[in-house]
Amino acid sequence: VGPGLSVATRASAAGGGGGANFGTGTEEEEIQAAVDEVKSFLAAKEGSSLKAWLKHFDLNNDQKISLSEFMRGMRKMNYLGDITRIFSTLDSDRSGELSLEEIDAAQSIVWGRFRAWSVMTFDGISDMVKQLSIPVQTPLKVSVGSRLGKDANDERIIAAQFCEGLQQVGWDGGHETMLFHALDIDDRQWIGPEQLKWLEIEKRRQKRKEQAKRRAALEAASKVSNNWKAADAALSDFKRFLKGKYGHYVRAWRKVLSPEGIMVLQKAELFKACSNIGWAGDVRLLYKAFDKDESGYISIEELDAKSAEIFAHFHNFMQEHFGSAAETFRALDRHNTRQLRQADFASALKAFGCNLPAKFIFQGLDLEGTRTLVEEDLHFLDKWKPRAFLVVDCNPQAAQEVLELLAVRFKNYLKAWRHVLDVDSSNHCNYDEFEAACKKIGYRGDVPGAWRSLDGDLSGFITLREIDALSSDSLQAFKTWCDEEFGGVRSAFSVFDVSGDNDVTYREFRRSCRIYGFDGKVHSIFHALDVEKNGALSVDEVAFLDDWEFSDPSGQEESQVLSQGGFSVSLSQTKAPNMPEYYTQGPGPGAYTVPTTVGAGPVLPMTRFSGAYSFRKRGQAQLPGIRRDAGITPAPTAYDDRLGWCTVSPSKPSWGFGSARRESNEPVGQDPDPGPGHYSPGRRRGLAVSCTPRRTLRVHPLFHDGPALPQCL
Repeated sequence: VGPGLSVATRASAAGGGGGANFGTGTEEEEIQAAVDEVKSFLAAKEGSSLKAWLKHFDLNNDQKISLSEFMRGMRKMNYLGDITRIFSTLDSDRSGELSLEEIDAAQSIVWGRFRAWSVMTFDGISDMVKQLSIPVQTPLKVSVGSRLGKDANDERIIAAQFCEGLQQVGWDGGHETMLFHALDIDDRQWIGPEQLKWLEIEKRRQKRKEQAKRRAALEAASKVSNNWKAADAALSDFKRFLKGKYGHYVRAWRKVLSPEGIMVLQKAELFKACSNIGWAGDVRLLYKAFDKDESGYISIEELDAKSAEIFAHFHNFMQEHFGSAAETFRALDRHNTRQLRQADFASALKAFGCNLPAKFIFQGLDLEGTRTLVEEDLHFLDKWKPRAFLVVDCNPQAAQEVLELLAVRFKNYLKAWRHVLDVDSSNHCNYDEFEAACKKIGYRGDVPGAWRSLDGDLSGFITLREIDALSSDSLQAFKTWCDEEFGGVRSAFSVFDVSGDNDVTYREFRRSCRIYGFDGKVHSIFHALDVEKNGALSVDEVAFLDDWEFSDPSGQEESQVLSQGGFSVSLSQTKAPNMPEYYTQGPGPGAYTVPTTVGAGPVLPMTRFSGAYSFRKRGQAQLPGIRRDAGITPAPTAYDDRLGWCTVSPSKPSWGFGSARRESNEPVGQDPDPGPGHYSPGRRRGLAVSCTPRRTLRVHPLFHDGPALPQCL
């Protein structure tokens, strides 16, 4: 009996087990008591739960045991308690099977990681034996009955070799001694190919999984791309393009997307508008990102929900107070100038008690960007009928009433989602589908308010996460695992369906998830997918997940509030926590190849010439003098000093530059990667240019034959 066990456990191990006292606490307490009892018994008998599992229970390595297998193993270890009662207590999910996880979760994790690591590290049993059969410093201590011969040593691994070999090969999961003793089920102090047959089974499973993954990759290559991330990136780039070029989404919508003033847009019209404005992105991906609800058209709220909400409130204000766009303009044009500036527009709105953000509305109405409004700028509002949810407040009570009706009608939120909300299996439900679903279940309350409560970010659609976050998270985890391991959910189902009858029962589903390493909530995932509640899954019940795109659950919703006066519009936007966003309107500095400006020729005639010419320092020129021995000298009143002034300080610049074309100084050896010096061309020293007077200096007649004038440098 191992050390550290209680007196009762020692007695139970020595006498064959006595059974735990169940039925005295809650269900969780009974399960924990059964787990503690079985773990203690197995540790006392075999040293660890893993060794008992491999030696007495899971003899075929299918990672599960039935009641008969559990009873056979426990009786073989002389357990005298109520085996059936313990089995039913440990079988918390009522699957009729037990896994090592339900007996000893910690050792189950170690064993699962070791099996997965061995499959990825070794090519087979022989390769594993070869890599672990390394010389060790520890002397061999083998009993006489198991003394190794020369040939037997090549296929037998002792504990020291096993532990040191695992570490050298790269195993970092620890518990090497426990793993060795668990594999040494016959207590021979060594293991060989016979004890490693489980690796061959795991390699076959891995091969089957890789084949399914390759088939899924081929099928995905033959299908049309369904990459929502690329579509969202195209939409973000398109919105930045519009914002940078037109300054306002409503102005861009009216000017280039829908010049007729209609607030909905068809697919062909979007393609034509993108061509006209010169946007170079993928228009098909853009349309896919716009029309996530697959309604067949694009509305202004799908371009920018913030603008749509504010202008919808302004539309209501206009209809309630004036009735039409023309009457609204006449009322706001208090000075009868037939045009409105921003200050006049804001003061007029305030005078009529409208607390909407006037500057934002003015910029959207200013179609041409002239900073003035005319009556025609408001006419498009007469044609627009805003959606009802744009002008109502959130109504959480109405949303709760809808959810309660769905639960009563379908007993399962996922079933309700797939039957009445997401009828096209896109994981997106727009307002029209939501309104139709409310009529189908008989809800006659505040449908727009319920929608606004569910669609908190005003994205124009809701997903399963807004209806049932728990089911959404479980399905997302399962889909991510299937994509990584099998290439898709449909491909994973083909591997799970061992019998080939196109149905996967809960036992098969649970066993396959356990074998291939899924550690999520298998029970909740199966029952979330089993919308028909018949205890089995068909391929049609799971294949829809391949087309679903899930939002990032780690994102946080950060709300914006545009307010002016007493009116506030709450807008939500999903952002990652503590992650600021930066972007540049147009291409960044690295997108340009900055040319040199030294000696530029006709190619760049408008480029500034920085440092193209140099002027020498002016020399110390002297005034022209008169020789002392001159025969004639001018009188003081006859002296003309213009020569001196012209020499020292000319009245105007009169310098000429040479007409010869000078050689261009282009940079040499530029790094292809842009760096700090790539954006600002350095000041290079140009060639020295000598400047000579263009006009002949006028000289006093008395000095025509006088001394030579000093040359001006």
